[in-house]
Amino acid sequence: MQALLVRIYRSNRAEELARALSAVVRSGARAPLEPEVVVVQSRGMERWLSLTLSSELGVWFGARFPFPRAFVDEVTGHLLGVAGSGAFSRERLTFRVATELAAAAARPELAPVLRYLRHDGTGRDLLALAARLADLFDQYAVYRPDLVLAWERGEDDDWQAHLWRALMAQLRREVGDEAAAALHLAGRWALLRQRLAGPDPLPPGIPRRVSLFGVASLPPTYLELFALLGERVDVHLFLLCPSRERSSFASSAPGLTGDAAPALRPPDADHPLLTALGHVHHDLERVLEALAPRAELAGEPFVDPGTDSLLHAVQHDLLCRRRRGAGGGEDPARTPPLAIPDTDRSIELHACHAPLREVEVLHELLRAAFEDDPTLEPHEVLVMTPRVAAYAPLIDAVFGADDGGGARIPYRVADQAPGDRSPVVRAALTVLSVLAGRVTLGEVAELLDAEPVRARFGLDAGAVPRLLDLCGEAGIRWGIDAADRAACGAPAVEANTWRRGLHRLLLGHALPDAAEPFAGVAPVAAGDPELLGRLAELLTTLFAWRDRLRAPRPVAEHAAALLELLPAWLSSGAAAEEELALLRGVAAALGEAAAAAGFSAPIPLELFRELVAERLPEAGTAAGFLAGGVTFSALLPMRSVPFRVVCLLGMNDGDFPRARPPTSFDRMLAAPRPGDRSVRREDEHLFLEVLLSARERLVISYLGRSMQDDTVRAPSVVVGDLIELLDEAFVVASPSTPAPSGVVDDRGGVGTRRIVSHPIQRFSPRRFAAGAATFDAVAAAGARALTAPRRPPSRLLTAPLPAPAVGELSLDAIVDALASPSRALLRGRLGVSLEERGAELLGQDPIELDARTRRAIGADLLTLALGSPAGAAVEVAWERERARGRLPQGAAGRSLFEGLVPEVEAIAREARRHRLGDRLAPVPVALALGDARLVGVLEELWPGAQVLVRYAREGGGSELDAWVRHLALQVLRGDAPAPELPARTVVVARPREAEGAAVFGFRELDPATARRELEFLLTLVGLAATAPVPFFPRAAREYAAVHQRLAAKGAPDAAERALAAARGVFLGAARQGAPGEARDPYVRRLHADGDPLAPEPDAGAGLAGVAPFPELALRVFGPLLAAREAGDDDPDLAGEART
Repeated sequence: MQALLVRIYRSNRAEELARALSAVVRSGARAPLEPEVVVVQSRGMERWLSLTLSSELGVWFGARFPFPRAFVDEVTGHLLGVAGSGAFSRERLTFRVATELAAAAARPELAPVLRYLRHDGTGRDLLALAARLADLFDQYAVYRPDLVLAWERGEDDDWQAHLWRALMAQLRREVGDEAAAALHLAGRWALLRQRLAGPDPLPPGIPRRVSLFGVASLPPTYLELFALLGERVDVHLFLLCPSRERSSFASSAPGLTGDAAPALRPPDADHPLLTALGHVHHDLERVLEALAPRAELAGEPFVDPGTDSLLHAVQHDLLCRRRRGAGGGEDPARTPPLAIPDTDRSIELHACHAPLREVEVLHELLRAAFEDDPTLEPHEVLVMTPRVAAYAPLIDAVFGADDGGGARIPYRVADQAPGDRSPVVRAALTVLSVLAGRVTLGEVAELLDAEPVRARFGLDAGAVPRLLDLCGEAGIRWGIDAADRAACGAPAVEANTWRRGLHRLLLGHALPDAAEPFAGVAPVAAGDPELLGRLAELLTTLFAWRDRLRAPRPVAEHAAALLELLPAWLSSGAAAEEELALLRGVAAALGEAAAAAGFSAPIPLELFRELVAERLPEAGTAAGFLAGGVTFSALLPMRSVPFRVVCLLGMNDGDFPRARPPTSFDRMLAAPRPGDRSVRREDEHLFLEVLLSARERLVISYLGRSMQDDTVRAPSVVVGDLIELLDEAFVVASPSTPAPSGVVDDRGGVGTRRIVSHPIQRFSPRRFAAGAATFDAVAAAGARALTAPRRPPSRLLTAPLPAPAVGELSLDAIVDALASPSRALLRGRLGVSLEERGAELLGQDPIELDARTRRAIGADLLTLALGSPAGAAVEVAWERERARGRLPQGAAGRSLFEGLVPEVEAIAREARRHRLGDRLAPVPVALALGDARLVGVLEELWPGAQVLVRYAREGGGSELDAWVRHLALQVLRGDAPAPELPARTVVVARPREAEGAAVFGFRELDPATARRELEFLLTLVGLAATAPVPFFPRAAREYAAVHQRLAAKGAPDAAERALAAARGVFLGAARQGAPGEARDPYVRRLHADGDPLAPEPDAGAGLAGVAPFPELALRVFGPLLAAREAGDDDPDLAGEART
């Protein structure tokens, strides 16, 4: 029987190769209903080829598109009558290697491995090394079969050889000597050669025709197998080649058979891009030459694109291996540069500051392209990026947004890992992360952001902030309980843990009026019982699964637990079941592989989660590729699919080509061979494929400017090679004005002039210079606004809110509203919380006291100090604070607590001097003031005065608190004269700047005057609930005090100097360590659009009835200061000096 030959087809166009394949398919040679077998190297190529062959043949069905590795395993299994190489799958081989490495202590020949693993306490280093070795062993079997067979013959004493022999010995014990020899490709070669060279007919299952399409590189062993198979069946090899001429790197072995065998070119005539980026293609040609004379050149349907555009000229020069450059007339190896019009945009390069700007620039370019060419369809555009996971949310944000410009560009994002595209898979991975981590408040907040988790526990998105507030009030930071903290290497303390926090909330619900700790637990008012119940259910589930999965366990047990965990944590519809099935499949495969490999070592949950996350992308599909609209996909090798427009995003130095650090024990690096795999060289060849696959336009963008200092950043080295080529091989025919949307360096060559540097913001006026057209209506409006005369910024409120329903107002509510009208409006009326929870969300235990916590602890300690002996009060307060968890643990917390004691005792001593006689009974307050009713209780009454004791600094808010209660006392005295009610009010507080105690008070007032003042304050509070009121107590108090003193002296500039003093307090410049009210987040948000201390009313606000700051300051604090009785020292005497 005459031997067949492998038929090779070479072309620079994938369409021509597809036509050649269609001709092969039409030729028959298949049994009826026998599927056509086409080996491809990517699912994207499979989809494109299916669509193309359907168009060429009219009918196309029943074909199979295996990957090379799967086809080789299938064919060798049929020929040798053995199962596939499941024992050498990545997972099983990894776990087998890990099993052997775990026993390395008893193997002196594996001593180098022991040194690496001696500090591995979790198994992470063990599995990482096992995975790397498994990958290497798999490559050895494919690329170095002679090395592997030499190891099995005992010809090497290297530690890797010993490890390989140990693996094979275990497999022989499991499956027998003959079966073990055929489990890996290296062991099958001798058997395959004998089987294919013999006269016996091929077994069923071997296809009569095999086509390899779009192959850029294959291991030499695979090509050898296809050559051997080609002697018995039809084998067709379709190669995408950048040049019709073979590489000058090729060996001197006999060329391909056939009359059309191409000739070699001298090395100095090679094309620069082929020299720099064509290593993969060169190696493939050398390996193919080694197959002669078992191959023939069956066709070379090359297509010359011509030189009508810059892109086509580059493709033409690649095809002809033409090198252009200066000196072309004298150097026979060079051709003179080609003149290209400056208006040619077939190759564009765009330098941006950030990935978002790259996507925005691309969106604008594509909108313009579709507008300029009505024949261009979205499905004829391909956008690739090396980092599709990072760019996918940006693509959705830009291409999925309604920019007000009309129809959107349809698009699909392919190649997203299930964890990136599926909310339910992402939620499942988050659950595993939380259970495996420290269980911080921030981690649980991230968990509650997942909609499948919220749905499982009956929570909506609006409940999450309230839940986090509850947890913050309960002092929760991290850890389930004391034992959980101890397991993380921290002191075994219960404070600030989830279990203690839940107990505090439940106790606050059961004992709503309790203030004292109960059994060492301080209650916290939970408010909404239904919300508390949801939180309790979630935390109970968290506690149970944390306890269950806390200890390390074998992979198979982790996989089984995951199947139970998913329904306990996630509520998903039918649409998410496919993604969950994928997750279950990955976990089950890991468990089965570990069990089959005998790997039973326990690993922590965190490591199991990493194993699952690493394998999820491999388990996914190329969903979205060529699924309609503009295709966004990963920049992957073997995907040389032609498109009219090809765009590349994120072509940054360091991101592409990919760089894999070399492994020091990789035996292939010591003696490289043609055909060896290199990730970097595959990416370099991929860039060549991109150049070939673009038919009309190639757009490349990269981060060419620093976001921090606007310095120039280099693009990917392959893009740099392209720019150098364009500068060297082409010249500008007719310089023109650069494109107005960016900055073009018109002093450089053709390549440099193709780089457009874009402004950092999409709304930069530079982008729209010279009246440039744009489809970005929002950005254009922003640019016009920047160049137009400045207008006042837009306001949060442009009209008053409806007045709240008139009802009862408590004394405490009025005091709180006057202390911060901005907070009262935003949080109290609109429900907008601007509180920051940095340390809590990060899971940091308290290490110091912020101002709010210091005031709260000091106030509690002061209350106890006034009602009991000093020493006893300190110990009681200390136990309370330990139960509340507001202080740092241990000696640090005790030290901070005791630092408050001297100041509290000084205030308490001073208070006892004024609390003379027997304390009076509390007096209820129920005053009708206009349309409102003021309610409350006056509790700090003594025969000589109302004595208010506060752990707050004198001035501003503390004075307003005392003033409101003093006014209420005066009105009560007038409404129902009672001689037992005191006429004066005395306040004992912390001094403004010093330590110790400050004393001041208010004299007796006419009840009618007191009523008018109360009514005004209630009116102000009501106004603050509807509009931004420019009232800031500390700054207002400073203004009124300085103005009053200077006006009394007849100073003509009293208002200006008082405003300057108030501004100093407002901005925080008046005193060290006292932040100004301008730094309050509620003030910043509500008054960021102007000067809230301006002396004139803000007419543009549209908020009728709001007086300016100076007027409000005098109206509120003028009567207060007039009624004020100073203590031993009067701080107002130095009011202006502080400015």
